[in-house]
Amino acid sequence: ERDDHCIHSRLAQVTTAMRTAIALISCLVVIFILLSSEKKTSQKANNATAIVTKDVSSSTRLHDDDDTMSQHNTESSSDNGKKPSMDQETTSLAISRSSSSRTPTSSRSALSQPFQIFQLGDPRSASTFQFELLCSIVTMKKKMAAQNSKEEVPCRFIKRTQMRGNRFQRRLREKVANNETFVFKAHNDPGVVRELADTTHLVVFSSGGVGAPFAVYTQQYNRLLRCPECEVDQYQPLFQLSDTEVSQIKHHVKIFGILRQCCGLQMSQYEMQRLHGCDMTKYLDRSAYPNCEQYSADQMRAMEDAFAASPVPFRVSSPEYNWAKPGDCARFNNVIVENGKGFNGKAFVGCQDIIP
Repeated sequence: ERDDHCIHSRLAQVTTAMRTAIALISCLVVIFILLSSEKKTSQKANNATAIVTKDVSSSTRLHDDDDTMSQHNTESSSDNGKKPSMDQETTSLAISRSSSSRTPTSSRSALSQPFQIFQLGDPRSASTFQFELLCSIVTMKKKMAAQNSKEEVPCRFIKRTQMRGNRFQRRLREKVANNETFVFKAHNDPGVVRELADTTHLVVFSSGGVGAPFAVYTQQYNRLLRCPECEVDQYQPLFQLSDTEVSQIKHHVKIFGILRQCCGLQMSQYEMQRLHGCDMTKYLDRSAYPNCEQYSADQMRAMEDAFAASPVPFRVSSPEYNWAKPGDCARFNNVIVENGKGFNGKAFVGCQDIIP
């Protein structure tokens, strides 16, 4: 009996010890699982943070590429240590079609009449788009201020040779001194525009390159390609445009952008080549491709009629090259195709690679 009692006693002790060991092992397993789970969670969180950071970094880099492309070009072009001449500096692509250093238009003071505006920009930088937009806005605002006066706002393109001449420079100074309203455009500045912008009421707008360093607003080419009518929003605070005026101008600008690129002898070079039968397949994905073929002849004519009836003033410029009245799109297309014409009515030189 004693032996049986001892055996039972020892078995109870062993059982208790085993239960304790199992309990300890279970606790250790639970702790291990918790630690592993916490480590995985932490790793996932770090990975997610890295992905978000990468996406934000990529997004920031993309925006910076749009906004500061010119800044990089400026730095690289100035490494040679040579100081460019005034004419070289103003015609350089250093500032290219954007400017990140500009103060946002929403924080600038509104412009006041008389509007004395000079539009500067490199060729093929959508300078005509900005020039026509400025001319329309200034004409609209002047008519409102002068109770629908029929007096025309002088909107003129000034050639390079004229810009360098004493005669035009003297007349420009006189117009500024006499508080005359005007909107001028040029592709170069020998220095007189910058001087007047620094010392008088004259204001400079730039489409990129020429004039960008001292412009109150520099048009961003890539953004313009994505949404031409959206560009009007940048001018609302500067000219104190009402929401109704903005809506009217946006509709006007949207149609003008199509007519500008798809009609006339100064149309998009993509459309010019397409009309001559060139293969445009490799250009279809480019943001600059106007895709004029999506509009039928009837649709183009309807847009011409709508543009002609727009309440927003439009100044006919070089009608021998550009759209001036309904029916011009079909007329210019016939001239281009049947007479083998190219840009500005010159002979078409054939299908060539288009540099973006």
